[in-house]
Amino acid sequence: MNRRELLRLASAFASLTITAAKAEDDASDVVAFLKTWDAGQITLGRNILPPTDPSWKDAFKILGEAPRGKRPFEVAQYFKESVPARFQEAWPESDANPVIVKFFYDLKQKPAGDTTPWCAAFVNWCLAQSGVKGTNSASSQSFIDQHWGKEIWKVGDGSPIMAKQGDIAIFKHRSDPTHGHVAFFNKMDPSQSGHIEVLGGNQLKRVGNAIIHLIDYAPMRIDSELQLFSIRTSDGLRAM
Repeated sequence: MNRRELLRLASAFASLTITAAKAEDDASDVVAFLKTWDAGQITLGRNILPPTDPSWKDAFKILGEAPRGKRPFEVAQYFKESVPARFQEAWPESDANPVIVKFFYDLKQKPAGDTTPWCAAFVNWCLAQSGVKGTNSASSQSFIDQHWGKEIWKVGDGSPIMAKQGDIAIFKHRSDPTHGHVAFFNKMDPSQSGHIEVLGGNQLKRVGNAIIHLIDYAPMRIDSELQLFSIRTSDGLRAM
């Protein structure tokens, strides 16, 4: 091996070392932020991975490769279609998924005790990545409470045929209107009357006897206990 190859290898090794060190430093900041949460709010996993865990480096790479200059819906699609399955879902029975934790950290928000505790963090992260101003809140209902965007459909309007892919769909629990769900509208569900298809975080999916929480497409009933309450749009959400 000649001197040039040795220098190249040494440079590559130094680059990897620096990258690993930076990942550990960045992870340390996130873990410190998590320690400011109330113990009861850390519901995304039983443990927080130590900064030295390689999953943090994987998470930073995933987030760093998320598209910019695209519609928020396309950012959400990236997580569904291009991210390893393991990082698409919450790990409530083990460690907190560092990708999901980072959604909260980048917004400098803590879980708001919502029934769907990371759906709003995911939507707001995708909005911010696209340069669209969101609600900067971890609550799904912030899109209604803050009168975000322009409402194009509200409960009682019938079928939301005016909604377009990329709009924001907000749901409320009838029995607890302060909580609900938020996701990106994709389309009317042609296979099920009274349903729309959404793309979002913390979507529920049954696998055997277990229910997993993940980034996914999901059909959702318009009129149920978790009721579609509003669909809102803003500049930069829809395809040209």
